[in-house]
Amino acid sequence: MKKTIITLSVFFSLSAGLVSCSKSEDSKTNNTTNPPANTTVEYVQVNKELSMDITGTWCPPCGSYGIPGFNRAVKISNNNMIPLSVHSGDALSCATGNELMAYAPFKSNSVPRITMGNGLLFPAGVYSDTNATAGKIISALVDSAAGDVIIGTTISNLKTAEGKLTFDVNSKFFTDATGDYYMAAYILEDGIVEPQKKSDGTTNNNQIHDHVLRGTANSTFGESWATGTTKAATINKKSYSVTIPATWKAANLHVAAVVWSKVGTKYYFVNGNTTYK
Repeated sequence: MKKTIITLSVFFSLSAGLVSCSKSEDSKTNNTTNPPANTTVEYVQVNKELSMDITGTWCPPCGSYGIPGFNRAVKISNNNMIPLSVHSGDALSCATGNELMAYAPFKSNSVPRITMGNGLLFPAGVYSDTNATAGKIISALVDSAAGDVIIGTTISNLKTAEGKLTFDVNSKFFTDATGDYYMAAYILEDGIVEPQKKSDGTTNNNQIHDHVLRGTANSTFGESWATGTTKAATINKKSYSVTIPATWKAANLHVAAVVWSKVGTKYYFVNGNTTYK
């Protein structure tokens, strides 16, 4: 059994008030290929946790409390967190994010809200204390990291050239597994400057938005990756090529490879990795 230990130096009070807004929410891939011969792919046997900050530039509590609290958690997570900033109803929103927000386990009319794994950690706003928000995220992250590592993922050969973002997604099963596993390859962007409303009535015209979900190289919950019985030590690899829109900054792009288990019509987060550091 593998367990990730994260040192938590954040002290918080559960009595801190929750703050939120309310709002109604409405590529191209290649066949499996091996990475180049000169590339060494390492498979780390560790559980990482997917966490989404569902936010909006129009939302004052997002600017004053949600974004700072989430960013603080990312900073102290020791790279054991897969952070996605999913925008709702603004210029940074995307179809992939809209689908994730509308998925029942992540759905709520409140913004900001923060997910952890397969549910909502903050379903209706966050604490007004940034450290309290970060502390709760990190505590949940530590708890979620415990358990057997079923599959590990690695993203390699990440490049931007000639208007394309190309990369390989690699995975290794560490245990025998039964079921349907899907791999989603999410595209993220850092350093986006977009005006952000704040709770004091002002607007931060120079707000920097990081790990913003821009879309996916396949589909919202990915594509079939392994099905039926999969033996331990099974390795899967696939290459992707995505056209970079003119509004994206190529140098600031990252990738998150997320494994979902599909049971019936429902998807459950399993593990993943990201090039975001």
